[in-house]
Amino acid sequence: MPMSINTAILFLTHYIDQEILYRFHQLHDSCKGRFDVYFALNDEVGYDMACLHGHNTFVFTCKDVMSQGDSPHGNQVMHNVNYVMQLFRKQHPEYAFYWKVEYDAVFTGEWQRFFSYYEDNPTDFISSHIERFTISNRYWPWWYADWKDTDITLPQCIKSFNPIIRISGKALDFMDSFLKRGVVGHFELIEATALYNNGFQMLDMGGTGEFSDPTHPNHFYVQGMGINAGTMRWRPVFLKEEVAAFAHINKLFHPLKT
Repeated sequence: MPMSINTAILFLTHYIDQEILYRFHQLHDSCKGRFDVYFALNDEVGYDMACLHGHNTFVFTCKDVMSQGDSPHGNQVMHNVNYVMQLFRKQHPEYAFYWKVEYDAVFTGEWQRFFSYYEDNPTDFISSHIERFTISNRYWPWWYADWKDTDITLPQCIKSFNPIIRISGKALDFMDSFLKRGVVGHFELIEATALYNNGFQMLDMGGTGEFSDPTHPNHFYVQGMGINAGTMRWRPVFLKEEVAAFAHINKLFHPLKT
């Protein structure tokens, strides 16, 4: 009897071009047979999906995403990516764990090596730059949220940086219920804070912070100076030549645009 696959990987993009397809196939071919890989497309223009025939696809619109929350943060998918995962969970409840990999995140090794490292790890939430609110990171722009009746205060807040995350099915189910309270805030604050303050396990996939594995500092990404800095960062955009020049093997880089 074939082994049951308990993990889905969503390759998330909002457009299709040759480089996007190359990156998807690179991830898919590395992981097929061990993980279920989906091409997850935020499609607002009606792309021809014939180029993905034979692959798992998950196509959704901004309207689909916004319907998942009572109080979304603004009206763009990019500020409500957590709802993408919740929508997928409702359509595919058979998985225990769900990875989301944004199209502009790359790994300088075999993707299967990265995902397999966590295969037997039961942690509910794996991300990057997981940090408590401190004086040194107080200028991160998303610290403040409307927590409604949850009694969460700023010193209890936890941030993360989520171009790549893994979240458990039970954590997604909890967030679906939690957000029905009308909590409003950026998903990289709301998700980490709600899960941490309600007893879910968290792990940073690299860096040198409190939630990182102290036996493997800078494991899958290298921490830099400042907020969300290093090989996993918001800006500036990496060039392919920069990533190659670093010569880091088995490291995550973001963002590398197509």
